[in-house]
Amino acid sequence: MLKNPLDKNKNGYNKPVQRTDHPHIVKVEGVFGGRAIIEGTSLGVSTLVQCYKAEETFDDILFSYPQRLLLANFSTP
Repeated sequence: MLKNPLDKNKNGYNKPVQRTDHPHIVKVEGVFGGRAIIEGTSLGVSTLVQCYKAEETFDDILFSYPQRLLLANFSTP
């Protein structure tokens, strides 16, 4: 059976997902320029780093991107 090239994979992307060492961070060709994103979103890790450097709290970030993030996506050592 031929697979429809427009079918999305289980992560919601229609391109191959490149896993990283972090369970919630992936790279997908054509999404955020192929740079690291939070899985299931198009939100770049670099965007979150900028928020962190600006001393935004997790609550601030979640308020700014409510449709893209869940608190479970964040883990602190």
